[in-house]
Amino acid sequence: MALKQPVSTGDINAIRGIESAGTVQTLRNRKLIARSPRLGPRRERIWRTTQLFLDTFGLASLDDLYKEGRMEEVLPPFIAGKRAPEREKLPPTMR
Repeated sequence: MALKQPVSTGDINAIRGIESAGTVQTLRNRKLIARSPRLGPRRERIWRTTQLFLDTFGLASLDDLYKEGRMEEVLPPFIAGKRAPEREKLPPTMR
């Protein structure tokens, strides 16, 4: 989601290949994403990342994700296809 935003819930479902309402709600509850002020096609909700998302992953801006090697540094288990880190190793906002 961070790389393609603002993004609709329908787009998130299409990218992930599964229904993502629960995931979106969890991210929203943790204040890592927020609704964008505009609506998408068919009046869908549009989501964007928050400042807390940037702070949690040590990013100054979303442009930092595009720097060479930065994505692997921020999200290594997901990029490498490994298991997600244990709950205790996650930042407090993600537990």
